[in-house]
Amino acid sequence: MTIILIYTHDGYEVICIFTLHAINLLYVDQSTGTGFSFSSDNRDLRHNEDRVSNDLYDFLQAFFTEHPQYAKNDFYIMGESYVGHYILAFAARVHRGNKAKEGIHINLKACLQLYLI
Repeated sequence: MTIILIYTHDGYEVICIFTLHAINLLYVDQSTGTGFSFSSDNRDLRHNEDRVSNDLYDFLQAFFTEHPQYAKNDFYIMGESYVGHYILAFAARVHRGNKAKEGIHINLKACLQLYLI
């Protein structure tokens, strides 16, 4: 499937053309207490990158345990705006876990940080 996006910003036209092959996409609303994520227990709230990245890493380990058919796929971490702080810490956490042979190996290929203007 080829997707073409055309949008204008301050009178300039930008055309993005890319081809998608079969992909699997997993959305995570992070961290607890932001966006649509909530908890009735304040101990679940995270206030630093280490705790957020550990939660995300634990989530992925549980996800790949439950759905092992996806574990060998290439894995990309992407986020926009302020979440960029967390995705970099998360990518570092995945790298540390892989290096230490913790749990299921996550086939991390890239970390993408986007800023919308």
